[in-house]
Amino acid sequence: MKYIIIGFGGTGSDVVNDLMDKVPEQAKKDFAPFTVDTELAKLTSLRFVPENNKIVISDSKTVGGILSDFPGRNFDFLSKNRNL
Repeated sequence: MKYIIIGFGGTGSDVVNDLMDKVPEQAKKDFAPFTVDTELAKLTSLRFVPENNKIVISDSKTVGGILSDFPGRNFDFLSKNRNL
């Protein structure tokens, strides 16, 4: 059986990466791991997902950088997240 595993965002990408780390080498041929994120830095940190399977859906801005493009909007609920 073949498996396609897709992780979305930072946490989903980490889950896929951690799972692929635990898959025995002889079974890795049965897995196609993919990750999708808005931040290139997150994707480049993944050691167990092939480079061709990492999909960036944004430019090089962080989430905080993108939100700053919308002055006057209230994103205070995000202010406690240190990663922004």
